[in-house]
Amino acid sequence: METIRKLQQAKLSTDIIDTTVQQLQKIYSATMVFYECQDSKLLQPKIYLLNQSQSSFYEFSSDNEKAIATWAFKNGQEAGLTTNTLPQAKCLYLPIFGNSPSSVVAVIGLAINSKRSLEIFDRNLIISILDECGQALSRMRILNEKRKAEIKSHQEKLRANLLRGISHDLRTPLTNISGSADILKREGNKLSDVEK
Repeated sequence: METIRKLQQAKLSTDIIDTTVQQLQKIYSATMVFYECQDSKLLQPKIYLLNQSQSSFYEFSSDNEKAIATWAFKNGQEAGLTTNTLPQAKCLYLPIFGNSPSSVVAVIGLAINSKRSLEIFDRNLIISILDECGQALSRMRILNEKRKAEIKSHQEKLRANLLRGISHDLRTPLTNISGSADILKREGNKLSDVEK
């Protein structure tokens, strides 16, 4: 319940990610790597080091690790450490699903300790938290898309009003100029130079 409440209070996707990792690290104390998805691609990973030196940062963000996370993202299946798919990884990579079982919105990597395996209860709890995270990220995306649509609609209204205003302001002087030119054309020979 605490996780759900915190995720619902989050204002940004980074808050959702940070909350998710904090809650997961309470269940299983390990370094975690979070890949958010945008435009059907994984973004740069956010790494939450736990009891590792800064040099470990590069191990978790290597091209090999990114490739395994990408595989998990594209296939919607877990991969990496403790699995039969690319087991040479430093982490177990789990896809995070959004509103539907086919929409992966992120991937998380857990650096599972070989001395402490992931127990079934912990695993189920982690999956449950990741489901809540996926729902929260999907809601955040929908809200962001709605905001963008509202901003675009507002900008279109402003543009239409500006064009209407410019058109109205130019119409009267242009009508006067056009009328005067028409008079000069038809009656020009009857007018004096001063009148012209």
